[in-house]
Amino acid sequence: MKRIMSILTAVFMSVGLLSVDVKAEGDPFIYIGGIFCDGTEASGEGWSFSRVGSEATLTLSGANISGTAALCGIEAYDMNLTIVLIGSNTVTGTNDYNIGIYVDEGDLTIQGDGSLNVSGDNYGIRVEEKELTITGNCTVTATANKGYAMLANNGITIGEGLGIIVPENGRIHDDGQFIVNKDGDLAKEATIGPVVTITFDANGASSVPEPQTIVKGGKATEPNLYLYDNDLYDLEGWYETADFSGDRVDFRTKTFDSDTTLYAAWWRFVELQVGIWGEGYSNAPIEYITVNGARFPNKVAALVYDGPSMRRGCPISLDAVVSEGYGFVEVVKDSDGTHLSDELPFTNKNDDTSWDYLSFEIWFMFGPLKTITFVDEDGTVLQESEVAAGRTPEYTGDTPTKEADKDYTYTFDTWDPEITTVTDDATYTAVYKKKSSGSGSSSSTTTTTPASDSTWTDTSSTAPAANTYTPPVTPSYRPQPTTTAYTVWFETDGGTEIAYQTVAAGTTAAKPLNPEKEGYVFGGWYKDAELTEEFDFLTPINANTTVYAKWTEPEEEPAEIIPKPT
Repeated sequence: MKRIMSILTAVFMSVGLLSVDVKAEGDPFIYIGGIFCDGTEASGEGWSFSRVGSEATLTLSGANISGTAALCGIEAYDMNLTIVLIGSNTVTGTNDYNIGIYVDEGDLTIQGDGSLNVSGDNYGIRVEEKELTITGNCTVTATANKGYAMLANNGITIGEGLGIIVPENGRIHDDGQFIVNKDGDLAKEATIGPVVTITFDANGASSVPEPQTIVKGGKATEPNLYLYDNDLYDLEGWYETADFSGDRVDFRTKTFDSDTTLYAAWWRFVELQVGIWGEGYSNAPIEYITVNGARFPNKVAALVYDGPSMRRGCPISLDAVVSEGYGFVEVVKDSDGTHLSDELPFTNKNDDTSWDYLSFEIWFMFGPLKTITFVDEDGTVLQESEVAAGRTPEYTGDTPTKEADKDYTYTFDTWDPEITTVTDDATYTAVYKKKSSGSGSSSSTTTTTPASDSTWTDTSSTAPAANTYTPPVTPSYRPQPTTTAYTVWFETDGGTEIAYQTVAAGTTAAKPLNPEKEGYVFGGWYKDAELTEEFDFLTPINANTTVYAKWTEPEEEPAEIIPKPT
């Protein structure tokens, strides 16, 4: 490079533009838009330069710098050059070498709050032997029609808060010297600037979108996502809050100034068959039902579509009100009458565990109200309430007591008759155990109804009349469960599609033909999206299952580096 400097110096001297000696090897000097400087200070339109020893600073503030014949836009030798950016700046290499910025035998650091657009036919920025560092809050764009946008033989370093904006999903090459796109191809245009990371929480989906690195204040791309491992849900949208409060993100207008996590909200159509279950309850018409507080009309069956409240993971609260004279018994599910709850409102989560069918039945069981009375041995009423037929009554008052006499003390034992499911009006009487209290002898405990004790009197009330109501059984009109089958999906991550398989419970899935994906080599099927455990096709299928294709990249050869100017 010193030879180049000698030639250029001679050229300038011949036309009277420069009168300096040829610099010795190791002496720092710089050309800025054709202006030569080997001193400690220089300035021009939109720029100023200062140097102490081998440490130099070039401040660009609205500069527009172009190379001249046989010179780069900016060309520095034997110095560590720091370029400070203020405002918008341009550097162009329109010369024989066609390099925007060239630094030999020194590091190049670009920093500040401004921007720089640098271009050259062969290189945008080239740093020989040393390192290129871009830091601060600046934006640097480099272009090269034939070669590298940015090349640094000792590596490129990007400071915190900055990232590769162009090319999209770009990265620094494995050897650290230049920038490539997502496919590993040489980047002829590269932009490094302030970025934010947008992370996506897919909320249970088997396919999670990749994080997006975007320019600060820019827009993210809306992921095209659906729930691969369960087709019951549709994507309702993305939210900035995990509880889906606030407005849905509108990717057409939303900009991001900081790192953000977005949460997927799933919704589904849910058909709720809500009604009175079993014979004996048909005379208790429903006044109305509610779903998450929304009231629906008086119908035995109601088709409910309540978008936001049906989001995956959101609680669904069901309630019902019936005519006067009837009371709630329990909530049951589906044809087998599985008990779900004995409380209203009934709340459950809308997820794959508790709501596992697209269309299913929820039945509220109501019965006519009956009067249930609890009395003491002497007939004193301790508790009286109305309880729905089909429900088991409870005594919630204080434990009954009976005063001791000269012969015995008394302790509450049980109710007579034994408490059972309500079928009609009923009365339950307190029964006591008695214990001898005679002096001079050890006490003994006996039942309250000993046959040999002629002084004992049965004070319990007369047993209620025979049952006049029979609790319902599972209605015969309900469909019976069929043999269970499960679905096996094949997630190919951009490869050729593989049809899903429907597999009877306990049997195995058939191994499909290997998928293909351009530029990749198929590496087998795996049980998890992280590709940590290979899937065995001899494994019995007992649940809906997704298997994942693994892909590997073929080895790539590094791009050829254009030799430095000589």
